[in-house]
Amino acid sequence: MSQLLHHRGLQGTVQYSAEDKVLHGRVLGIRGLVSYEGESIVELESDFRAGVDDYLAGVASGSLSGEKASQDVVISFSHALHERALQLAELHNEQLSDVVVRAVSRFVEEAA
Repeated sequence: MSQLLHHRGLQGTVQYSAEDKVLHGRVLGIRGLVSYEGESIVELESDFRAGVDDYLAGVASGSLSGEKASQDVVISFSHALHERALQLAELHNEQLSDVVVRAVSRFVEEAA
């Protein structure tokens, strides 16, 4: 079961707030925030589609930039973990960034 909504090439999350008794989410992969909510799946999907349509209309009119979210990531490690990972990467003739990409890729594959 996919926990993402899809519309016009964009994806959005599906979350539930037990406190507010409402479904909600946000569009992924864009700069800025497009959020939506509903008391049912039908309402959530409708609000999601309307939010995506409004966002894309803003991009088309030039009032929104339409830039995708940055692909640059800043990661903070403890000093000890950073030193050890760097040593092991160098020992295997690899860049630390390649090791991090491989670890994140493995996590994404296992979590899917």
